[in-house]
Amino acid sequence: MNVGGDIEKATDWIFNNPEASVSSSMDTVTSDIASISRDVGLPDGGGRYQLMGVVSHSGTSTLCGHYVAHVLKDGRWVIFNDNKVGASVNPPKEMGYLYFFERLHD
Repeated sequence: MNVGGDIEKATDWIFNNPEASVSSSMDTVTSDIASISRDVGLPDGGGRYQLMGVVSHSGTSTLCGHYVAHVLKDGRWVIFNDNKVGASVNPPKEMGYLYFFERLHD
């Protein structure tokens, strides 16, 4: 897909083609956006990514509620909740507000 460097078109494509960029488990992502990168002449694109962190929110709106972070550290998920840190057995990956990925080098 050629978006001609248009961020709005690229964002629209990402939101309308979620299956193209996120695996079902969300632990590893294979980027189909490499073709977009090539089309706009970006030097680096494609590749595989691993989910490294998720920020989630619980509350009735973004103005009210609580945010916590789940981070993959040394192969284990850890939850950061204000001044409390502990093991996160089942991080809520499907309920993330922000996702952080690290590129895997083949």
